[in-house]
Amino acid sequence: MTDNAVKLSIRSLFLWVVMSITTFSLAVLSTLAVYTQIETYRNELESNALMLAKLVARSASTYLYDETPERIESALSNLSAAELVLNAHVYKLQSQSSEPQIFASYNREGQLLLGGKESQLPSLFMAPQFADNGHYLELSAKVFDTETNIQLGWIYLRVSSDNFNELVGKSIWLNIAVALALLAISFYSAVRLQRVVTGPVEQIASFLQRTSRQRDYSARADRSSIRELDILADAVNVMLFRMQEYMQKQRQAEEQHRKLNASLEDMVSH
Repeated sequence: MTDNAVKLSIRSLFLWVVMSITTFSLAVLSTLAVYTQIETYRNELESNALMLAKLVARSASTYLYDETPERIESALSNLSAAELVLNAHVYKLQSQSSEPQIFASYNREGQLLLGGKESQLPSLFMAPQFADNGHYLELSAKVFDTETNIQLGWIYLRVSSDNFNELVGKSIWLNIAVALALLAISFYSAVRLQRVVTGPVEQIASFLQRTSRQRDYSARADRSSIRELDILADAVNVMLFRMQEYMQKQRQAEEQHRKLNASLEDMVSH
């Protein structure tokens, strides 16, 4: 009956197992590395944004008693030194129960004017959130009177996340490049290693095929540097030795039988 079962080679199976384990390990490690780096970059961006929000809120408290926004807008213009800040709003509370009203704003050159963010101020309070598909970060902070600790208003900041996105992109591509390089090195090492493992196996298989065809039971398999294959070679050699003894005894018996038949024929002829 024809054997239609799929036959696997040790060489291909060895490479498949090694590369599968290596690929899975690198995928997990690369994912963890990228995630850790992204979290580090995000925490750094959020820390900088929170620091800027606190500084703006602290400085704005001295200007919210003014009737006009000229002085605070002049102070907000200093935010041009902070490249992260794209837009800033200062909101003033007329009373504790009233809705905040925009009092002053800052827009970096080239940035569009923003509408009021009054409805978002509570949800963004000291909680930076990405917006517009991650192109910027926005948050808010409360402005308090430094002496009475009475809330005077709010500030809103929109911070650029371009540098964060650039760092994330570089991190992802760097990890992909490193993973591909390690995969190439692993494949090369696996090929070299599988030759060490499968080479002796193929030698034993070739030796047995040759011995079977030639029926040369006096041949002996070479020893191997791999312990398990060395045990296999010893077992093959013992088997061949016993087969050689059996064949020699069989030839001797056949020779004795032939001589006996010849002597009987001589006795009958005389």
